[in-house]
Amino acid sequence: MENNKPHVLKWIIIGALGSMGFVLVFIAVLFYMFTPLIKVDETTGRVSLFGGAVDVQARDVITQLSKDGSFVFGEMDGLQKLAPEVQNIEIKFAAGEIRIDYSNTDELNWDCDGAGKNTKFTVSETTATLDYSSAFVDCDISLPIKPLKLVGLKGSVEVRKMQGPLDITLATGDVYLQPVEGKNYAYNLNVLEGERAEVFVTSKIEGVIPVKVDVRVGNILPLDE
Repeated sequence: MENNKPHVLKWIIIGALGSMGFVLVFIAVLFYMFTPLIKVDETTGRVSLFGGAVDVQARDVITQLSKDGSFVFGEMDGLQKLAPEVQNIEIKFAAGEIRIDYSNTDELNWDCDGAGKNTKFTVSETTATLDYSSAFVDCDISLPIKPLKLVGLKGSVEVRKMQGPLDITLATGDVYLQPVEGKNYAYNLNVLEGERAEVFVTSKIEGVIPVKVDVRVGNILPLDE
């Protein structure tokens, strides 16, 4: 009797290879149809998964997660006129980018995008505090020419055309400083791990603007125009 085992084995192998090929083609078609797998529309805040098979409104999800509205996704803006007795400004943030400009007004103006808990703006007898310590933010902040204390965990800080005393503490990231031509500064710049640019030279005259910066891991660099 003729041995049919080799023929049976051959057809089993052919069938298995055919099934594997079919599966691979099917997977390739799925990837083609659903690419990109994840797409985020920054304008509307929508998140599309698997080529639109699942469409999520990020704002709706956040609203469901935070019934009391304490969690914000998007704009975190504000404008506050400071009374004459408020002589100090304090800014706190967890992570992100902070850009500081000065104005000749008595208004503190913050224009931010981010995600996290609502901004807490408080005023004590002499200090105005802008608290982003529970949020990730990308901020442009305009402030009066007053002493500024800024504390951040991770990110970058830019101070454009430094006008008033500065006290900046950043755990991880970069601090960019832009001196004003004709003004004099007393620098106290410290980096534990990273680079401190040598261009910042303390003026040996009276009436200098104190600039203190402490960075644990990162750099202190000049801000180009």
